[in-house]
Amino acid sequence: MRVMLVVNPRKPSFPPYLDMSLLSLVSNLGEHQATIYDLFMDLLATRRSALALLREAIQDFRPDLVALGAMSYQFAAAQRIATFVKAAFPRVKTVLGGWHLTGVVEEGLPDEDYRAFDFLIYGQGEATLTELCDALDGEGELSTIPGLLFRDGDRFVRNAWRKPEAGAVLHPPKRDAYLNLERMRPIMRRYFTSHQGEATRGCPHACSYCTNLVMNRGVILRFPVERVIEDMKAVQRLGGRSYIFTDENVLEDPDYFERLCLAILDHKLNGMHLMAGVSTESVVRRPELIPLARDAGFLAVGVGAESVLSKNLVFFNKSWSAPDLHRRTVEILNQAGLIHVSFLIIGVPEDDEQRIRYQFQIMQQLGTTPFPFFLTPLPGTRLKRQVEGLGLIRIKDLSYYDTQTAVMDTLHLSIDQLEAIRRKELLRYYLTSGFLARLFPRGGKLSFGLALRYLAGYLPLHARSLLHRQGERSVYDWFRW
Repeated sequence: MRVMLVVNPRKPSFPPYLDMSLLSLVSNLGEHQATIYDLFMDLLATRRSALALLREAIQDFRPDLVALGAMSYQFAAAQRIATFVKAAFPRVKTVLGGWHLTGVVEEGLPDEDYRAFDFLIYGQGEATLTELCDALDGEGELSTIPGLLFRDGDRFVRNAWRKPEAGAVLHPPKRDAYLNLERMRPIMRRYFTSHQGEATRGCPHACSYCTNLVMNRGVILRFPVERVIEDMKAVQRLGGRSYIFTDENVLEDPDYFERLCLAILDHKLNGMHLMAGVSTESVVRRPELIPLARDAGFLAVGVGAESVLSKNLVFFNKSWSAPDLHRRTVEILNQAGLIHVSFLIIGVPEDDEQRIRYQFQIMQQLGTTPFPFFLTPLPGTRLKRQVEGLGLIRIKDLSYYDTQTAVMDTLHLSIDQLEAIRRKELLRYYLTSGFLARLFPRGGKLSFGLALRYLAGYLPLHARSLLHRQGERSVYDWFRW
């Protein structure tokens, strides 16, 4: 079976990054001939139209199956690609997986919006995609593959959920498994290009807004430290300088993280620029690991604070992350000299302008950079069930469900008012917080170049917030179809 995995092009053009999910899929397809076609990178390299590039790639590789993934805001792009493939290459089968689809399946069987897809994969996809390819080659039955939905006439049949594979079972990413690798190499080597990787998957918590519970159901995978080290070396061989851990919380298992940092130092990989997400609880539990992380090359971390208000944290089902833990976390990170942002979710049903302004002010006083998201009712989440009954959702078009666009009112504010308050508070923060001076924290070893990398990673999203106008999506739709 010849399988082409196509990178969804609907993401910001700067700073560019290489997705982890498809790398893991292509690396675990066994004897099947598989490649990744990074349509996003080809669009950056050539500036040609997306469908023309896709047509050439399919004609070149001649796949039997085209696989696509999508977040909710990317679903329309995946749908358009699949529709094109079915029309231009009728013999080629199509399959969709990923976070959005998994959430949709949690709510019931997909509807006619998915008619361009022959198969759907929900949950972790490595084993399911491999078994699907085996079945299409005549080795196995579709009805026995966990995690798969297949067509029976005009409707989908849903098989049982598949428990995630153990981390040691999955093969390491094949970093050179790209159809368009040669065109990608110059972009891979650019200073601001990031390569995604992973040490763990999953999260033990059940936050109401998060789709991780739907995808992983509380199961946490830990990959062997040696596997992570070899992957970082593979990125280096390709000329990559920045490695972003996609783990929900890279400190979830502190003993594991300590071994990882020591291995990074032993293999002299601490010259890479590493970024990761952490929880407040994990930082406070083992504060001595933060200086070790700095020495291992971690440049910046995103702190999963979500709010400085206890009532909001209760609404998120995240009361374990108390505001005092966030305060202590910021102190520890500042003492170690790490750059950090604190994620802040605004747009809770009870939010008014005073509550939102208060949270920005508290974060500024603590000495952290607020990184605001809008509360977004993603498919399959408990949050969506909570707010549907309140009648607050104003935008149903999933193309806006990127968490950077307000799609639901609060009981006191409209989506336009929420957007205006975020712009005003971010502008106030950048003008009054001494932000640029804090790019070089005391005790840190940051150069001007590293500060620029941090800015490249975070400021484009903030700039989008400052310049955003309702109905404007050009940050994603920068290419021609």
